[in-house]
Amino acid sequence: MSSRLSLSNLVRRERPGVHAGLADARRYERQIDRLHQRHLYDGGLHELTDGEISLASVVMHRQHVARLLARTVAAGEYQLRPATVRALVLEGKKRTVFDYPLFDLVVHGVVAEILTEAIEPRLSTSVYSYRPGVTALDGVRDFASYLRQHRRERPDLRTRGVYVLRRDVESYTDSIPLGGGAPIWSQLRDVVAALGGEPASESDWRLIEEVVRPAVMTEDGSPSTRIRGVATGQPISCVCFNVNLSDIDAELRRIPGAFYARYSDDLVFAHPDPAVAREASSLLDARIDELSLALNADKRRDLYLTGAGRQSEAWPEARGTTSAPFLGMRVALDGTISLGHRRGRALLREARRRAANTASALPDVDADERGRTVAGVVNRLLDSNDAQLQAGAAHVLARGVTDRRQLDALDHELARLVASAASGRNGARAFRAAPYRRVRNEWGLRSLRRSRDRNQAPRSRR
Repeated sequence: MSSRLSLSNLVRRERPGVHAGLADARRYERQIDRLHQRHLYDGGLHELTDGEISLASVVMHRQHVARLLARTVAAGEYQLRPATVRALVLEGKKRTVFDYPLFDLVVHGVVAEILTEAIEPRLSTSVYSYRPGVTALDGVRDFASYLRQHRRERPDLRTRGVYVLRRDVESYTDSIPLGGGAPIWSQLRDVVAALGGEPASESDWRLIEEVVRPAVMTEDGSPSTRIRGVATGQPISCVCFNVNLSDIDAELRRIPGAFYARYSDDLVFAHPDPAVAREASSLLDARIDELSLALNADKRRDLYLTGAGRQSEAWPEARGTTSAPFLGMRVALDGTISLGHRRGRALLREARRRAANTASALPDVDADERGRTVAGVVNRLLDSNDAQLQAGAAHVLARGVTDRRQLDALDHELARLVASAASGRNGARAFRAAPYRRVRNEWGLRSLRRSRDRNQAPRSRR
């Protein structure tokens, strides 16, 4: 964390103030390069345009375009255009996606970059979302570290137990208030003022407000400015997610003896004293209401975490449990981390699909060759070093999960489905045709347990 903060301070010394940042052509060139990398293989180089100018053309003349955009924005002459809104269904949820012309995307990216650098030193270390050098897995590890410390300090089993509050902001993306008196404006002004340098001009603030509060094109072709909800899919949304709850982060972080962590709208609070946990719950309800937001009632959980999962006499409404969920993982009182049920099922479902498709494409080869090919395909899914799979289960299985029993169970299930796909036999019969040792030693299916044992988790940030 300290190295990231010192780097952020260096950036501010080199380019102080919002106005200087908006006038810096290097920022625009970086955003052009970012779009170039993002759309290198999806056709966006020619499909993403501004009028008749494509991203491919802009990339070829990036320095000239960057200087021109920087000069126009710094002079207060750049005019953002309304976004085109599309509705998508992702993982069963309806999402609103904002599409902007090419040059607007570049300007949006520059504003978001400047604000990201500005808020970074002011964010609590309990925030794990959208920060350089910080991942969701860090939050899970720090939670596990807190629980291990709790056990070490209490050798008597009867005194062990932590109350865990799990909260989620309802429709956070679409509900952040953006009206004139919304808290986010004073938060952003404080952030910008702390940068120092030349004060932001009126045109600078107009640009920031237009990026944060998106204008959209309505069905009748007229522009409309939203007063709730940030631009989904754009970098500025991550800035808003972090800064809007920053006062709550600081307040809950200060509670003695507590653990608090947040990833965007996903929050966890833990404390061994039920009275403190209840007070924190009331405080969180009040602060969320003050921000004109709401907590998701369906995801609200009050838990009592112990080794045996017993009920709490002091707070009977808190459900007894042996592990608490956080960011797709589960953490036990001894600090053991396991993959959450949904992630585990998704991993096996994808492995089964890949194994079956591979085997069906090799009907005429012998079983051993087919088995080696199927195992190789599953190994690719389990490759934690594959950059395209960093957001999937492979990365956390190799570097985050410490529950060896779960890893052993997954190893067995993955070997069974490889044997089943290669032999055409289902269930336990698959191991009769292709024994476990053959799948592992001859076909080369990697072991999650062995991979995890070779990777040591980095130290906690706490």
